[in-house]
Amino acid sequence: MKILNQRDSKWSGIKLGTSDTTIGSHGCTITCIAMASGLEPPEVNNRFNSNNVYSNGNLVTWTKIQAAIPWLQFEWRNYDYNDELDNQRVKSAIDKNGFCLVEVDFDRIPSTNDRHWVLYIGNGQMYDPWYGTQKSTSYYPAVGYAIINKVGEPQSSIYRGLDLSNQESMKVCVDDHLKIVEGQLVDKSQYEAVKGKLEKSEERVGELSQQLGSANGTIKALTEKIESQNNIIGEFQKEDAVQIKTLRDSYDAQKIAENRLSDLLWELEDSLHLPHTADDMVERISVAVGALQSVLRQNDHLQTKSTDLEKEVKRLNALRMSIDKQSTKSLIIYLLGRLLKRS
Repeated sequence: MKILNQRDSKWSGIKLGTSDTTIGSHGCTITCIAMASGLEPPEVNNRFNSNNVYSNGNLVTWTKIQAAIPWLQFEWRNYDYNDELDNQRVKSAIDKNGFCLVEVDFDRIPSTNDRHWVLYIGNGQMYDPWYGTQKSTSYYPAVGYAIINKVGEPQSSIYRGLDLSNQESMKVCVDDHLKIVEGQLVDKSQYEAVKGKLEKSEERVGELSQQLGSANGTIKALTEKIESQNNIIGEFQKEDAVQIKTLRDSYDAQKIAENRLSDLLWELEDSLHLPHTADDMVERISVAVGALQSVLRQNDHLQTKSTDLEKEVKRLNALRMSIDKQSTKSLIIYLLGRLLKRS
């Protein structure tokens, strides 16, 4: 026989009968009956509700116990426990059934009439449902008893998780069964098919979640790479801006030099009485150099103002000409230098 505690958290909060009390607070009687019957307090409570064993909400009607628990049969309820006859009756019940329900004074103060039920099991020992422990029968003063005989083997009303003694539960089961028979609910094969599809869908969702996580990691890595490349591009753009400015400044300086060279060439052509007909700068310089060489050959004692010629030489030296025109520039400077010496 298993010791049960009426204050076990699994059922202590369940309402006792139709009252506002609970198994934990007032369920000592049904907990003793549960230990005697091999059931648990909630099942005893359900059986008593279904078979109208309770009166006044939560008081056990002893004569109706067998209607709810067929293998327990009520024999006798005594409202005092005073003499040897009572002891003999309780002992005989224990010898026959292995237990006897005994009513005791819970606070052990006779004047308070604070009653409690325990289960005597023989050899001066009892099971106390308030504590869920075994104690000596001398712990509480006995004030009454009830003899309930075992007339068969325990039969649990729980079948495949359903409480057969609970009429309301059975009504729900019967209603659901009829719905299945009438085709209102799916049968097992349909359920299994849907369940299989759902499991596959869940597996697919898991795979997609993993792929999404991997894709997110790739996207993060690519984003970091793009940011790094953008930083590099930004640095290149800064460098390019500097180089572009440098090239632009160089181009502007070259254009100035070319314009200056064009002006000097124009003046040289005027001095040598050359026509301004050729569009190509190199060709014009070549013609002017040839004419200048001719003049120098024909006038060995050419007198010129050395200061003016020196200025021209310095101006030519200061010009920033492109590489392909450097040889022409050098030739002009050489010829003008000779002219300066001869003057």
